[in-house]
Amino acid sequence: MKELTNTNLNDMNYFDILINRLLDSQKLKGFTFKKGTSSFVQKFDGGWRKIELPHAHSIVQPSYSVRFDVAYDWYKKFCILSAADQRHTITVGASNKTLGHREFFFFGLAGNGNDDIELYHLEKSVLECATVFFNKYKSIEDVYQYLIEPVIAGNDGLLKIHDGGGEDWFFQYLTICRIVAPQNYEKYKEILLDYEAKWTTGERTNPNFMFYHDRLDEILSYMESLDFSKMMNKSK
Repeated sequence: MKELTNTNLNDMNYFDILINRLLDSQKLKGFTFKKGTSSFVQKFDGGWRKIELPHAHSIVQPSYSVRFDVAYDWYKKFCILSAADQRHTITVGASNKTLGHREFFFFGLAGNGNDDIELYHLEKSVLECATVFFNKYKSIEDVYQYLIEPVIAGNDGLLKIHDGGGEDWFFQYLTICRIVAPQNYEKYKEILLDYEAKWTTGERTNPNFMFYHDRLDEILSYMESLDFSKMMNKSK
């Protein structure tokens, strides 16, 4: 199934009921609901947490993300995305499926007539997934522990999940490694440069990487010249 886009649900306002229930939950205390993007957002010093609830044809597809500004802000000057699009760039994300839960929830004509039960399962799933995901990625140190250190140790499976995707994670994760574990930066950089080469000089190319390939040395040199110590308090 393709990624869902936001439309109005025709399910007797079950989506509105869901939003109201989540707003009342203590587990989402501090989150604000943004109707325009169907998402809950919690800002913190140096970033934000987000729960997105895209829906179409009475089907809801939850996802979760965290943004650490220290890993991305320096890169804005090189990014070809618009300023509006850059505001939505994440550092790490997950779907219900990757967190071991159902990916889609069905209401109204798309469902089986048990909207109350489906709503219960959706609410329960969102709260459980959000708790697990946001507890796991509280800081850039957590990103290093779970997504960077294993790659340095030889787990290339964590690189394959990015195949064909965007390039911003590439620069963000290099930044995080340089900040958290500078002693491992050169080794990690070598691994990621090999990965980048696969998508820019091999038989298959990734247009997201191709846009930046010729400026890669310039971009990395700029990042490596920066002193991130003054910004670190914003990512704690």
